[in-house]
Amino acid sequence: MIETEFGDAEVDTVLARNALKEFICPCCDEFIEVGEEHKVVVPEVAHRQRRHVHKDCFEEHDKRNLRIVLHPNDTKKDFERYV
Repeated sequence: MIETEFGDAEVDTVLARNALKEFICPCCDEFIEVGEEHKVVVPEVAHRQRRHVHKDCFEEHDKRNLRIVLHPNDTKKDFERYV
């Protein structure tokens, strides 16, 4: 469990073999690449607000007991559409 602006959230690991899309990490605003193991944060009360987070970013937030702010987790394709 970790705290988000939506309250408590479950955290799961996405294994490298299951990481089939690129996402933007809400903690560092950098890309999570295809094939990169990472975490997915799923708020208990807002499942549709789930976000993909770098494993290291998540661990740093968890270690420091920081709340993760779950801004939109666009894919790389979505991001390139805005540029």
